[in-house]
Order: sequence, then structure tokens, then C-alpha cells
Amino acid sequence: MLIHNLICTSCGFSPGTFTVEGGLYVMDDEGCFIRCRHPLEHRTIAEVLGQDADIALVRERTERLYEWLCLDCLSEGAQPRGGSSPLCSRCGSRYGKFFADIDGHPCPACKSGRMMVTDTGLVV
Repeated sequence: MLIHNLICTSCGFSPGTFTVEGGLYVMDDEGCFIRCRHPLEHRTIAEVLGQDADIALVRERTERLYEWLCLDCLSEGAQPRGGSSPLCSRCGSRYGKFFADIDGHPCPACKSGRMMVTDTGLVV
């Protein structure tokens, strides 16, 4: 998976890097999603769900999440695609975009530049 960077052409605001394919997360018993680091996703899943977790539990508790930027408070987070609009965990706003979808849009920080997706040359 190719790693991309998101950056403003004017002020340099950059919420971070992302992959178009999203990242694998596993939900713990409290309902919190924990990022599974590539390429050893199975280790995180086993730590959270237990070594003897059956395939049905793994499927139920794992999900791909995508980097999302709140355009109101500029906080970043990981959200599922599809369904209803994501909700910012910091300010509660639904006004945001997935990193992959913000290319060419006005910068939410300075309002004068444009957000640009660039190729970092790195691969996960």
C-alpha cells in the first residue's frame, strides 16, 4: 500500500499521512478501535481478542477505517466509509472529509491554499 501525504499548498498545514486502502482496526471489549500495525496485524488482533479467538469473532471485531479530517476543529481521526456521515470525536461536527477525498479543496486552516495529496514514495 502506497503512503500519501496531505498538505496545503499555501500554509503547509498537513494533518498527516494515509493509505487509500485504509487501515485495519480491531475493537476491544469496551468498544474502542485499536489500530493493527502492518504487516503484523494478526499480533494486535490476538492481543486484543485472545490467542484462541475464533474466525467469527475476528470478522465481527475487525474493520477497515480511513483517515478523516474535521473541517471545523481540524482534528484527525479514523472513521468507517459508507453509511451516515462520520462524527468528529472532538467537537461533534459532521463537517469533514476523508483524507483521500480532500485533494484540491480549500485548506481548512488558512482558507487561501488548496489541499494537495502527494505521493511520499513509501510503501506499507
